[in-house]
Amino acid sequence: MKAWKKVLLIASVTGVLLINSLMQPVFASGYLYEDRQKNNIGSGVTHERVLRFGENGWLHMNVVTIDLKNDKSEIDLLQSSQGVSHKETLSQMLTQKENPIAAINTDFFYVTNPDSPLGIMVRDGQVVSSPVTVKPFSALGITKDREAMIDTWQNNMYISSERGGIFSVKAYNKITWNYHQTTIMDRNWGEKSPGASDEYPDLVEIVVKDGQVQEVRRGLPAVTIPENGYVLLASGQEGNELYEAIKPSEKLTFHPQMIPSLEGIELAVGGGTPLVRNGQIASFTEPVTGNHPRTAVGIDNSGSKLLMVTVDGRHTSYRGVNGEVLARLMIEMGSFNALLMDGGGSTTMMVRSPGDAKAALANTPSDGGQRRIINALAVSSASNGYDDLGGIVLEASQDVIFKSNGIALEIKGYDEAYRPVAVDVNQAEFRILEGEGRVESGKLIPDASGKLVVEATYRDKKSQMDFRVIDELAAIQIHTPSYYMNRNDEVKLRVEGIDPDGYRAPLSFEQVSWEDSNQLGSFERSVYKSADRNGVTVLKASYNGHSAAIPMAVGSQDTKLPAFREYTPGFLGYPEQVTGNVSIAGKGKTNNHSIQLDYDLTGSVETTAAYITFGNDYPLPAGTSEIGVWVHAEETAPHWIRAQVQDGSGANHTVDLKQGIDWSGWEYVSGSLPRNLKAPLKLHRLYVVEPDPFFKTSGTLLFDGMEAIAPLSLPTLTAEETGGQVRDRRNRSIEKADKKYAITSDLQVIAGGTTIISKDQSFASAEESDTIFLKLDGHQQGIRQTNYQQWPWLKNKLTNVTAKNIVILMNGPIWGPEGFRDELEAELLNDQLVSLVDSGKNVFVFYSQGSRGTEIREGVRYVGLGKSSEHLMNLYLESKELFYKASDDTSIEIPNEQEEKKEDTEDNKEAIDETKRAVVFWVGQNYYISDNERVDLDAAPYINEDRLMVPVAHVSRALGIPRENVGWDGEKSMAIIETLEGNILQMSIGSSKLYIDGDSIEMGSEAEIRNDRTFVPISRFARAMNVDYIWNPDRQTVSF
Repeated sequence: MKAWKKVLLIASVTGVLLINSLMQPVFASGYLYEDRQKNNIGSGVTHERVLRFGENGWLHMNVVTIDLKNDKSEIDLLQSSQGVSHKETLSQMLTQKENPIAAINTDFFYVTNPDSPLGIMVRDGQVVSSPVTVKPFSALGITKDREAMIDTWQNNMYISSERGGIFSVKAYNKITWNYHQTTIMDRNWGEKSPGASDEYPDLVEIVVKDGQVQEVRRGLPAVTIPENGYVLLASGQEGNELYEAIKPSEKLTFHPQMIPSLEGIELAVGGGTPLVRNGQIASFTEPVTGNHPRTAVGIDNSGSKLLMVTVDGRHTSYRGVNGEVLARLMIEMGSFNALLMDGGGSTTMMVRSPGDAKAALANTPSDGGQRRIINALAVSSASNGYDDLGGIVLEASQDVIFKSNGIALEIKGYDEAYRPVAVDVNQAEFRILEGEGRVESGKLIPDASGKLVVEATYRDKKSQMDFRVIDELAAIQIHTPSYYMNRNDEVKLRVEGIDPDGYRAPLSFEQVSWEDSNQLGSFERSVYKSADRNGVTVLKASYNGHSAAIPMAVGSQDTKLPAFREYTPGFLGYPEQVTGNVSIAGKGKTNNHSIQLDYDLTGSVETTAAYITFGNDYPLPAGTSEIGVWVHAEETAPHWIRAQVQDGSGANHTVDLKQGIDWSGWEYVSGSLPRNLKAPLKLHRLYVVEPDPFFKTSGTLLFDGMEAIAPLSLPTLTAEETGGQVRDRRNRSIEKADKKYAITSDLQVIAGGTTIISKDQSFASAEESDTIFLKLDGHQQGIRQTNYQQWPWLKNKLTNVTAKNIVILMNGPIWGPEGFRDELEAELLNDQLVSLVDSGKNVFVFYSQGSRGTEIREGVRYVGLGKSSEHLMNLYLESKELFYKASDDTSIEIPNEQEEKKEDTEDNKEAIDETKRAVVFWVGQNYYISDNERVDLDAAPYINEDRLMVPVAHVSRALGIPRENVGWDGEKSMAIIETLEGNILQMSIGSSKLYIDGDSIEMGSEAEIRNDRTFVPISRFARAMNVDYIWNPDRQTVSF
């Protein structure tokens, strides 16, 4: 994140967000932070990366803008090298281009076998696939004059025969249901025709080469499609018509008529609903609901600029967007018209950086890797580009290095079209612009710590790079994107070296020695590869006398659930026109029987679903995070397989098991449950659903072998085992400090016997003596997820802060497996705190519920208080500098304020006396101090009608009365106490009288019960106990 320019967005009085001083409005409101970078990547081609943070999380958007009038770049439509009946990843498709600049996925596709594009494909003015017919979708077109348009295409293609026959061609290189409609397939489909099958045994295929019929076939296997020809095919009635009307050797003419006309069209590719029309959000022809990864294309008002856009989602940081938000983003980026493309796991963008030969992933695909897609839009450098050197880029593998380690420098050259040009680094000249160091044989060797700026010159072209040089190694730490992995999986590992001030530099994977405590996998080239067994292990790295470790869970705890028939399965159709049946079948996958769902979704054009219901509760084990089941299908269909899980509150939650039935036979499908569901959980329904009015079918599915999957529990590591801990010069006590504070394990801050931040405040602040305390609530493993309003509150508090010391209190760690689930949010918080360190502030983050110890990140101290309620942290202020020391004996060091006050006032005498008192209670606090020791309470003092109410049992024991001398008469609702002098005190709930050895006195307020404790006014109770007390209204304390 730090490599990008950071821009904090500031809300104006009217709520409009502004970027920098340019006063440009951010189109989508609600963003607190923006980080963007824009680069030229080709002739007339730019790439912009936009990263924003706000109430809904992170927006990660990539925008490639192409000047279509620039003839040094060209647009192309890509498909699988095996034809449109196959899918490939975007990177595989890009291997077809010699000088790729950028590419995105484009059209939707049928979830069938073989594959098929949903919409139109036109390349070099020739039809590759016909327009969509089953959905009201549009397409992107680019004319031979290099102008873009978005339109809805209609298919009017037909075949004419020399004998006068006219045959409407319903599909071109596209799947239709059992090929009941007349279809043409050429070599863009693949090498072979479909051929007859059990599903369409009467398939008619007419082989045409150079316009002449070569063969008329019916019910035969697949045939090779001619290179210069096609196969005309259909089954059912239309197939029979072809078979009767067309004869061998007959000449046929194909007429690719469409609306709009293909004349003048160079390229076209299908998409979804228009998002923007004439600069305004369009009326969507299909719902675009939910926050998901999205791909879109846009064009400007002139039609001469094309935008290729991706927005990431389904990620721990990136949520994705819905259609309306996407449309607004497209308008913001300059689109006058825009079109939705296939999104979700298909969303992919690749971009080539200047000087690179190949393009690399620019976005973060939601499946963890590239999904196979049906087609793609690519921009490449034209062959008439320049070969002269246009510029250079100075690069290194990292920009933070240890003084003891040199680093190799690399120079990449590019021409005026940003294509790579070879550079001889030995012919380059290097100069140190700032700092101390030298370059020898292409290797940078630092001579001192600090900032180091290097400039490279090659054939009059210059480039420079900034480095941070750090001195000695104080610790190492392991980083991984996940602490959970599947069997036979791999996860990336990264090791950082840390200096005493918390500045970090990557260490080479090969430099580090690795250990796997339970030998569940192996280490290879920066990754850990798991074997084929479940378990938990500890991965340990060692380097130069330092070590670090992380826990890792491999696989999961899989529980095989009982057979479905034990839970009274039944059938439910929605809406009522959906018919079907549920029965027990003899064919099972893991059991002797399975549950059979017969369904017919054809009776309605609404969203239709056929449910398996359970008459008896089908319980899921505690901790279930995923469910899976074996499903048998007889044929493919586009429908979803889903489950419905009911939580302990009775709420139902949908779990997607599989989008599209693209298999026959048995297939294992699974899906993840939402986080933090209330227990107990039960499986409520299994079902097949189809929202599309054009894809209704009937069929049969078998279900068997239901499993509940729960994550394994990670082993707990100490701070010392985890690593990253450095010896901190501020971790020490100061005997004669100017000011002292104490932080309790429940994040209360106590100063001079006064609580300045209480445990009941979720986020709060207090400032005194050049120190500001800021308490944040992150109990849901993140600030935003817990309460986003803390972010603008924190930003406001930190803007123009004058205090020398900033102390952040968090109820949970920021880093590691128990830290923020959103790693980018953790980095954002750290970056904002680092900026304060850079301005000369001392920044501390004290957190509970984690390991004890100190981790320093670029000057910010992260100090764990531990998980025990006994742990306390003492803070010491001396000459405006803050120090800290853990107090293992739980004593709170209360400062003697007598030295701070010069005037001997009565109030001051009272305060001095109070610090000498043996017992101190605080209003609203669930603890008291007795002889400088903390004692926890289950009920805190409070004020009722100007009277201080205290818990009699706790106060009695604090004053030395034995536990057996304090009793409760449940029948009379009476508290009974025997004092040390032998007197008997009686206080009844609801009565204002206190009895001492049978004599009553008026308390002025009734005894009450709170949290199962008896409370009475302090004044009469203290008199009855024969003790004196001091009430301090300013500090809200009572001391005995």
